[in-house]
Amino acid sequence: MIDYKTQETSFPLKVFILPLFIGTVIALLNIQWMQSFQLLNAPQADSLVYITESFNDYWSLKNGDTSGLFKKYFLDGNQQTSPLLWWLATFSYFILGLNPVNPYIVIALIYLIWVAGIVYLALCIYEDSKYALACGLMAAFLPSVASHGLRNFMLDFAAAAPFIWATAFLLKSDLGFKRRAVIIYALLCGITILFHTTLFPYFVSHLVIVFFLAISQKRHPHYGNMGLAVLVGGFTCGCFIFPNLERIFDYYGYWAFQANEKGASTSFLSNLGFYFNLIQNFHLKWLATCVVMIISLIASGCLVYRFVKGTLEKKSVKTIINSLIILLPLAFVSIVILSLYSSRAATVDYPYISAYLMLPTFLWRMVSDKIQTFWIGAGIMILALAGSQAYYLNLFSNKDLSSIDFQEREVLQMILDDAKNHGKKDIVIGNTAIHQHNSLSYNYWILGSYFPYWRGHVKGASIDRTDSSEELAKMNSQADYVITVENYQKKYPPNNIVAPEANSILQNQYGMVYMPLSFDIPGGCTIRILRK
Repeated sequence: MIDYKTQETSFPLKVFILPLFIGTVIALLNIQWMQSFQLLNAPQADSLVYITESFNDYWSLKNGDTSGLFKKYFLDGNQQTSPLLWWLATFSYFILGLNPVNPYIVIALIYLIWVAGIVYLALCIYEDSKYALACGLMAAFLPSVASHGLRNFMLDFAAAAPFIWATAFLLKSDLGFKRRAVIIYALLCGITILFHTTLFPYFVSHLVIVFFLAISQKRHPHYGNMGLAVLVGGFTCGCFIFPNLERIFDYYGYWAFQANEKGASTSFLSNLGFYFNLIQNFHLKWLATCVVMIISLIASGCLVYRFVKGTLEKKSVKTIINSLIILLPLAFVSIVILSLYSSRAATVDYPYISAYLMLPTFLWRMVSDKIQTFWIGAGIMILALAGSQAYYLNLFSNKDLSSIDFQEREVLQMILDDAKNHGKKDIVIGNTAIHQHNSLSYNYWILGSYFPYWRGHVKGASIDRTDSSEELAKMNSQADYVITVENYQKKYPPNNIVAPEANSILQNQYGMVYMPLSFDIPGGCTIRILRK
């Protein structure tokens, strides 16, 4: 076996071209899809919250309320979520205009930075352009990128980019002895936290990497520069974190220890199985998972066989050990930490999922005596990932418009026309069922300049989760309009179970009446609006 580690003194820029080109094509196809299909409706869940926040901050800056924004993020102490992602979306509106698709352009650019970061990290781990190119292509074709990452405005996916680059510069720092790399590393760590505060424990993997690298190299890290990294990283994100620390702990503490799936096991092993299943079912999909596992097993078996037979060169053994010191903690430390908590979240592994692509590729590179052999194995993995990704791209692109159009703007138009006809200048919108149609979704369209006249004049009723129909009706009683959903089958939120009875109470006790028009939406449901 020969040593494939090259003697390159600098990383070849050409190795970035093909992964970034393919990533750009995928991103453009996704943006076109978002324009044609997704933007029929407001985004859901966290994406809706973050994009709505970006709209709010845009209008604050547009109106010159910089002091209000400063107070909001750095003085009030009411922020629970890192704002950097929607800040980027906010600034995109000033450059590209107030278009709801712009946040997804931001996500697309972050995705390309992530792909480039994986190429760079691969070169830092094993300075071989073929290995780095294969890793970059596998990242670009990751199926969950098409099915979720690029189609949602999510913190975890965005935070993966600076985290990967931070990992690369940790290696470039040479155990902290290269101060410039240390400072860049620290800045990237701070930026990562500004994308998502919960990623702080993920940096335990970096401590593990430094620990084992120090042992393998038989020297101590540069503690002075490591301390400098803590200060620089802390300063980068601390201006936001420290004023909001109590709120952040309250919010994420709840989700970490209380918001587990009802009735589900929350043992460490059960949680660990949950996250490993995500790799198979969510990120790689079953076909790519099978291919990657088979090639990993073949490569591992070959390496063990060569080691036992004594045909594995000492230099190759050292290369394998040094690389595994980096890849194994990156792949497993964070997933172990996640499994210590009771909460189960399906997208939190984007920052380290690349390790599950880089590790099999590295093992196969080490057993490939010929470059053709390497590309056969790597090509099979790349094609399996690309095929799975293409399936989801085609699946979503061929959906009938009527099957995904919830007629949000049509319902909102009816409400706003009625309010204007009755001389209302400010209205409050409530909702009994937890559903696609809600006051936050409607504000998304208003703030996005579809209904500029009503900007700042529509509020949502304060609705909490409750299993009491009387309480749910009371929370909606002060609203001018209440959204109701008939024949809605998702009964898991407690509000949805008691929603029909709450609708009756709003009519019988609070004097609300149904507006004449109703809207049939996907899922066999009907939207009707109660009016005060």
